[in-house]
Amino acid sequence: MIVSMRVILCRWRTLQVHHIERCGRPVQTIAFYAEVVADALVLQDCASQETAYSVMESLRQGAADVLDMEISDLQVQVIGKPGSESVDALLYDPMPGGSGLLEQLLEHWPDVVAAAKRLAEECPSACESSCVDCLQHFRNSFYHDKLNRHTALEVFNDWGSTLSFAHDLAPVLPDETLTQQPGNPPEQQLVALLKAAGMLAFETERPIQLSGSITTRPDVYFHEPNDQYEGVCIYLDGMGEHLHGNAQTAAKDRQIRQELLNTDYEVIEIQFQELYDKTVMREHMRRIARAVIGKSKAKELAASDDWFDSASSLKVGLTASSAKVLPFTTVTPNDEGFKPYQGCVPLVGLQVAAGAWSKEQDGLLELAEHAEDWVVLADGKSAPGMFVAQVVGRSMEPLVPDGSYCLFRPVPAGSRQGRRLLVWHAGVADTETGGEYTLKGRLQELSATRLLN
Repeated sequence: MIVSMRVILCRWRTLQVHHIERCGRPVQTIAFYAEVVADALVLQDCASQETAYSVMESLRQGAADVLDMEISDLQVQVIGKPGSESVDALLYDPMPGGSGLLEQLLEHWPDVVAAAKRLAEECPSACESSCVDCLQHFRNSFYHDKLNRHTALEVFNDWGSTLSFAHDLAPVLPDETLTQQPGNPPEQQLVALLKAAGMLAFETERPIQLSGSITTRPDVYFHEPNDQYEGVCIYLDGMGEHLHGNAQTAAKDRQIRQELLNTDYEVIEIQFQELYDKTVMREHMRRIARAVIGKSKAKELAASDDWFDSASSLKVGLTASSAKVLPFTTVTPNDEGFKPYQGCVPLVGLQVAAGAWSKEQDGLLELAEHAEDWVVLADGKSAPGMFVAQVVGRSMEPLVPDGSYCLFRPVPAGSRQGRRLLVWHAGVADTETGGEYTLKGRLQELSATRLLN
């Protein structure tokens, strides 16, 4: 077993190296999902996978016989439940919008059940469980071992062939005209800021139909706030780093938002990290207020920060450093037994760190006083002045991938030649990120006020 694991690890490392050589950056994990609406016949809490697959396959083939349809016009899906033998079985219509086959199946339910029972009962080969003469065919080869015609027959004999109405099903999703609740901390923070500013007549995730059957869902939406705008759309950007960094996704977003602007909508884009920056949010809120409640109210709002302080006191959002799931263990100063720099270092934003570098060691120690999260180091080796920050940009890839969290420490005495350095130069912006700090591998390329590595 150990040998096998080592072989797998070596192959994975080889694939990583080949990918970096071809693409210039390491393999990244990306999740995909699809939002699909489908009609389905659901059998809940089936005793086993055998029961679920056998019954649904019998019904599907019975429906094909009665309704003169192709077997592939309906699909079978079985969904397991953690810690339980029982499963839910689905017979669903894969056609977008539905083909009407399930409605016809229900209308002819007794005939479909009778055909399914004949299939299970009258196998020409009289097989012990299932075979190609009854339930098995090429399209269900994945679960041939779960098919048993006798199990299906027992269920049909127990259930009978009569359907009776039980009750209406409540919709899983709320009506699209209703306001949906914000689903993550940045959205909650934005909602809290708007409410604190007195702008209450908004919806979240309101669908807006555009040309080409495209639907966009702004994070926050004000519908027809005045005669000037059809609506005001607010988007929170930056929460899905890898997908939002994709050129095709970015181009599609620009197209959607340009169409909104061309059809009398106002579009406001906010980076989610900015939600926790009072100075930046003052400008965003002024623009939102101008579009929603008018110029005079917008000036009043911009003249006071009470709305920001009020929203922050509700603690509905997270700090910028913890607004997303972190890939390591953290502790806070409020945790029992916490001691600064005892096996942990502060997690800070680079802008905060950069401001401390010009204050010698006292400035670095101030990071510890204001850090809300501390990163637990696996080896426990920590010292005052060390900190963790996230690197944004691809100039150091593949050595340091975009979005990596790096551990930094003050530069010791002596040469810095050959070191990987985090550099801050006040007033000089990095060409890639626009910030005043950059991570580089060769000192000859750099000019800085203060260096850390």
